[in-house]
Amino acid sequence: MAYITYQEIDQLLIIVRKTAMIRDITLQNSTSEQQLLTNEEMNILRGIRNKRTFFVLSTYLGLCFVLVESWIYIFDDLPYWGLQELFRFRFFLSQFILLLFIALTGFFLHYYFKIVNPFVKDIHAGKKEIVTFEAGRYKTPFFSDYYLETPLKKNSLVKITQEIYDEVGIDPSTRIHFSPIANYVLLIEIAGRKMKFNGSNALIDL
Repeated sequence: MAYITYQEIDQLLIIVRKTAMIRDITLQNSTSEQQLLTNEEMNILRGIRNKRTFFVLSTYLGLCFVLVESWIYIFDDLPYWGLQELFRFRFFLSQFILLLFIALTGFFLHYYFKIVNPFVKDIHAGKKEIVTFEAGRYKTPFFSDYYLETPLKKNSLVKITQEIYDEVGIDPSTRIHFSPIANYVLLIEIAGRKMKFNGSNALIDL
């Protein structure tokens, strides 16, 4: 079993701090422009929006179904109680389940506006941001994953292929296409190479 030493932890902390410094310098030296989304890019954003909407709605409706089934099951299996005790139990149980339903609805509304609504706004606006900057690169010490250091707030590190990683070492001048509100990266251009993101790498952030 492998253990992480204190020296390796210090190295990781140094890398994190260095990445933050590089990002601030990169942001100052970057230039940006806006263009219309292509049909392909629009379809990618729609696909991510639909997947995330389905995830939120299916999870919400499934939990609501569990609440309703629990309420029905408990009422069907109540023992023989007096009328007053039965009424009091039903009243407080109904209030408790109602509070759970309201809390569940509030949570999933917040979740919807966090992970779905930004894509809805980007699709409605129909525009993308293109930033030209001097990119940095980062390779994880344990799993050999390759990342591009960007000036984006939500995506300061974007996972890339080894070929793109090698090109950053030769020519750091990079153009990155992304949706301005959701901050979803659509395309990376560097040294004549292009790397597209088709939506399969769009993880759902909890």
